Amino acid sequence: MTAQTLDRTLSSFRIGDPAGTYPIFDATGSTIAPGRWNTPGSPIIYTSEHYSTALLEKLVHGSGRLPPNQHY
Repeated sequence: MTAQTLDRTLSSFRIGDPAGTYPIFDATGSTIAPGRWNTPGSPIIYTSEHYSTALLEKLVHGSGRLPPNQHY
């Protein structure tokens, strides 16, 4: 894979607890189990293009409940 230079700035959202159980910049889970876009052992941090889809992802995986102290 080759790095690319983009002609615009990209923004992304991820909801988590920076100082707690769900850190925002932690790729530990992706190194344990494969995901849609990575293989086991390949660290990746999933983000969303919009706050609403980041929130939806949290709600889906949390059975409709947000964990405490969530930030984006």
